[in-house]
Amino acid sequence: MTILMAVAALTATAQEANYNVVPLPQNITLNKAKAFVLNPQTVIVTEDNEAMQRNAEFLKDFIKQTTGLQVADAATKGSNSIVLKLSKKISADEGYSIKVTANKVLIEGKTPAGVFYGIQTLRKSLPVNKHCGKHAHHAMTSITLPAGVIKVIAVECLMLHDTFSL
Repeated sequence: MTILMAVAALTATAQEANYNVVPLPQNITLNKAKAFVLNPQTVIVTEDNEAMQRNAEFLKDFIKQTTGLQVADAATKGSNSIVLKLSKKISADEGYSIKVTANKVLIEGKTPAGVFYGIQTLRKSLPVNKHCGKHAHHAMTSITLPAGVIKVIAVECLMLHDTFSL
């Protein structure tokens, strides 16, 4: 019994996100503020339209499949939320901003496509649990996301630059 408890303790892990993703966002500004902790109490909050609901469902499914963490949908943000939001402050249709604080991850885009690209950047930064889906006891216990801001003005420019830099 003691051996089983020790193995379970070793397989449940906490991990840290890495924002060094491809294509690299135009601006990543990290700060020393308290990090956001993605855990089973995290909820995803979004606007009430079909495209944004699809974005939220995509993110929720990805987190579950790759980390083992089950996050929920919520109508209002709580103290541990990932918020998907449309914003007129974003100039390009496919541009986005990700702001990470201790209480929330805010992904804003001018359009649902921009929010989706922000989700893709967040998705690429999360560690993947190779055992997830095979054994429930291998689920991560939490993922720490360093506080800061990630901005992409125009996705098309990044893709074009990335193509020519190979």
